[in-house]
Amino acid sequence: MLFTILFFLYFTSVIVSLIIAIREVQRPILALTWIVFSLVIPVLAPMAYFLLSQRQVRRYLQVRRGHKIKTAVTLLHGDETGSAEAQPSLAGPSLAKPSLAKPSVAGQSHAGFSQEKYSEAEPSPRLNARAAQTISAWATRMLERPPLPAEVVILKNGLAKYRMLLRTLRSAKETIDMEYYIYRNDEVGQTVTKILIDKSMHGVRVRLLRDGLGSRKLPKRVLLAMANAGIEVRTVHPLSVWFSPMVTHRDHNKIVTIDQHTGLIGGMNIGDEYTGKSEDAGFWRDTHLQLTGEGTKYLQQVFDAIWDIGVPLKVKGNLNYRHKCRHKGRSTSKFANKAGARSKASLRDKFPLIEAAEELAVPTHESLVAQASSDTQEISPSQHTWVQTVDSGPDSDAEHVRDLFFLCATEARHTLDIITPYFAPDTDVVTALKTAAARGVTVRLVVPMKPDHKLIGWACRTFYTDLLLAGINVYLYKKGILHAKSIIVDSEACVIGAANYDLLSFRNNYESCEVVYSTQFAKLLQKQFAADIADSIELTPQEMESEPMWAKVRNKGARLLAPLL
Repeated sequence: MLFTILFFLYFTSVIVSLIIAIREVQRPILALTWIVFSLVIPVLAPMAYFLLSQRQVRRYLQVRRGHKIKTAVTLLHGDETGSAEAQPSLAGPSLAKPSLAKPSVAGQSHAGFSQEKYSEAEPSPRLNARAAQTISAWATRMLERPPLPAEVVILKNGLAKYRMLLRTLRSAKETIDMEYYIYRNDEVGQTVTKILIDKSMHGVRVRLLRDGLGSRKLPKRVLLAMANAGIEVRTVHPLSVWFSPMVTHRDHNKIVTIDQHTGLIGGMNIGDEYTGKSEDAGFWRDTHLQLTGEGTKYLQQVFDAIWDIGVPLKVKGNLNYRHKCRHKGRSTSKFANKAGARSKASLRDKFPLIEAAEELAVPTHESLVAQASSDTQEISPSQHTWVQTVDSGPDSDAEHVRDLFFLCATEARHTLDIITPYFAPDTDVVTALKTAAARGVTVRLVVPMKPDHKLIGWACRTFYTDLLLAGINVYLYKKGILHAKSIIVDSEACVIGAANYDLLSFRNNYESCEVVYSTQFAKLLQKQFAADIADSIELTPQEMESEPMWAKVRNKGARLLAPLL
């Protein structure tokens, strides 16, 4: 009897392994991982594979969204998607100067950029340069998103990001859309919540999109307070007591759009640790962007697409707090002022510009940058340039973020600078990096010395030896926690966003990145990259070889799990 059961389990495991090998023929590492698990855990592993399979998840999400995976191109073109005049040229020595006038409504054409207003601005980016042209053409064809003009500011850490965020939130007149993987109810979170409630009370439409796993600790009372104030709250793949295949597919985006004209994107969530003042986290190195102009439309597209799959917050009763207050003759401002009040005093110690953010009425973009830059060098001068947003997710048939990173490696001709908290890509991307180094490209990779997630950090270390032997310079950031994600290609194109350099970001999560075409912008980012290298130590092959055997075995075991992390 026991022999029969064991034979049945073995036979089943072999059949499942063959099925996995056939289904994942284009992903041998992922296939090998699941085959090993199927042989070691005969029943549970096959069940987990078929539940968590990317194919199953993709089909489910495509059906849920009505098979409309692509973002709404009509937001940019209306019905004239094929008009040649509506698209900026991707070749030639130069493009028209970008116009940053606020767009009126969705559907407005992005043609007709003003030449006069920015006659003294930086010359338009050379999209005829090889790397910039190839990346731009690829994004235009694959995502139907031609380059759009925007004014871009680099926010180099949490203090800079939150100063700018609070001010721009206070300036909102019509809409605020926020999408975050992590939204904490700490001092930073309470301050942001207070402003959102206040703006909603004063007639601004506020929508909050949070991830069900990353923001799981956000108290229900806070969500209900938001809803009662008129804020629309949705959760992406909320956790459940029942097992769900969505548990490994998270919304990792950090996107804010205000009045469909100003946007923020990057690596920082809503939480105290990103300020670098948290006792638990310590110094935190990160990067964020603020966009102003037509380029914000693409961020709005990404937000709207994921908003459609979010699960609305369930609120008992038909009347929200504002309606009840009006019905009973009470003031609604008392409730808005109450939210986050306890944290205000301590926040002033962490954020010198908190009071200014609360008192500021309707600032211009120029005044925000000027005032912030006068207090700190952590906010860069604004750059008039061209941008494209690249996003992907578990519902997409193509891994756009992964393809973007691959393209950056294959198109680089002189330099390729990468900074990421996690480095665990697939074999093709690693080969592209090694090939770039072999043809003479200076490839530099900055990763944390102490990752905030040990298991992923162990898996990452297994990649470093091959990179070093291929001539790639690897640096370990030692100043604190490194969470920035950026790529600089030949001082022509830059990528900044929420996506990590790993399989989780490539295949499982909703991710987005901003591609910026500007040599001046690249110089600013390279200056920060040089500062990061100064705060790092260079890794050597000898150091990797000197690791004890038990550490190498541990790291390789963690790498086996990398496709699942």
